[in-house]
Amino acid sequence: MKYLKTYEDSNKYNPPEVGDYVIIKSSIFEDKPRRYIEDKIGKVEEISTIGSNAIKMYLVSFEENFPDYFWEITKEPNKISFYLIEFISWSNNKEELELELSTKKYNL
Repeated sequence: MKYLKTYEDSNKYNPPEVGDYVIIKSSIFEDKPRRYIEDKIGKVEEISTIGSNAIKMYLVSFEENFPDYFWEITKEPNKISFYLIEFISWSNNKEELELELSTKKYNL
């Protein structure tokens, strides 16, 4: 007899690693930069720990350089740091996240 494997949220127990792709939803940005970030897939470049509480910051890079209105937020042309709580989803497979973005874009 075959058994169906129940759905597991694998991301819950496996935080992103360097090289993983991420979709971000950040509330710290104003409307225009927030929409720009939410419509892109980033790649984790570096993970750093802050303070004694071991809070992790993830340096995320994007394929395209940021528009001019991002220069107030970051001095890097295509990189910015985020907390884990700001990630909607992540995967080592970029195509999975592209599918997720396209379903969101077209309300599928």
